[in-house]
Amino acid sequence: MLYRVGLVLGLSLLTLAVTPGCSRFSIDNHSLAYKEATVLPPLHLPAGETRPMTAIYPAPAISPAAMQSAPDFANKKGNRFEMPRPQNSGLINSANANVGIGAPSRPALVTDGNGYPLLRIEGDANRIWDLLAATLSVANITVVDRNQSAGWVSIKANNQTVYLRLNRAGTITTITVQDEKNALIDKNLASDVLVQLNQNWPA
Repeated sequence: MLYRVGLVLGLSLLTLAVTPGCSRFSIDNHSLAYKEATVLPPLHLPAGETRPMTAIYPAPAISPAAMQSAPDFANKKGNRFEMPRPQNSGLINSANANVGIGAPSRPALVTDGNGYPLLRIEGDANRIWDLLAATLSVANITVVDRNQSAGWVSIKANNQTVYLRLNRAGTITTITVQDEKNALIDKNLASDVLVQLNQNWPA
């Protein structure tokens, strides 16, 4: 009985030792073997019997100096591949990733590459949302629902429900008018809605 228990424990420890995800024992698992890879010469095929072949993804030639200056992703013992722990880069967290700096600019009514109208505003994203809410109130536009985290406000326009979609890129917010399936609506109706927003936007 003791022999069986000892055998099971021994096999368990051996399994943990060789498992790639467990590096407690730092046993060489050949994960650094890529450093010793060599370039093989191309295959020589009999002429006239096969079609000529061109490598789609040819392996680049790497100089020894580049290999020496490359990052070393190895553990302390140097016998296993190990990614370094992420360092705090001082960047803003995801909760503030959509927040720009400074007071929002006046909205500019522009068109995209397909001639579809949109409003372009630069500045703090949260303040743009506040200004949009004030604009809808001043313009007497009926708000059906809103979801700031998802980036939309549903309103009534021309007796139908449309969605103001706010898209963020860097410090710039663009507002487009779409339907419930995220498809762009008629350009004329979208232009009427955006012109109304632009005219009633707080100074």
